[in-house]
Amino acid sequence: DRRVRQAFNHLVNYDALDKGLLGGILGPGARMLSPAAGPTWHAPDLKPYPYDPERAKQLLAEANWPMDQEITLYGSVGGRMRDKDVVQALAAEFKRAGLNAKAEIVEVAVYSVNQRKDEYKDINFRGLGTRWHGPEDMGIVLPDSGFDNTTWTDNTEGGKKYLELYA
Repeated sequence: DRRVRQAFNHLVNYDALDKGLLGGILGPGARMLSPAAGPTWHAPDLKPYPYDPERAKQLLAEANWPMDQEITLYGSVGGRMRDKDVVQALAAEFKRAGLNAKAEIVEVAVYSVNQRKDEYKDINFRGLGTRWHGPEDMGIVLPDSGFDNTTWTDNTEGGKKYLELYA
């Protein structure tokens, strides 16, 4: 149901996640997609959903969403910057809205295998996104990875913040 997807988007406080967990590398109004993603994966003209838990609750009620239905937000630890923390923060936001949400965190190697097997049936998170492997891989901006041909880390304010956090 489209209303459920919209409601879940309204439950994500991207600015708080960016400032609180990611050191502000995404910037105001950004989403969980790195600026290094470029035009292939980043659509700056799209208007982001505002953080609006009350609107989310209204949409869920209209969709007759059972608020007691368990929702698992799957994520990894050790594969992306602050990956575990972001997924746990999102689960907390969902819970504050009255949803029966929980975070399930596994090591990145296990997570990748399980994802390829399509074992995650609820919500799962891949990473911040780049144009190298699409929205699931931050490798292009990792220092010394051999893939940072964007010069994002050296030539942008967000890239400099990323290097500080990554160090």
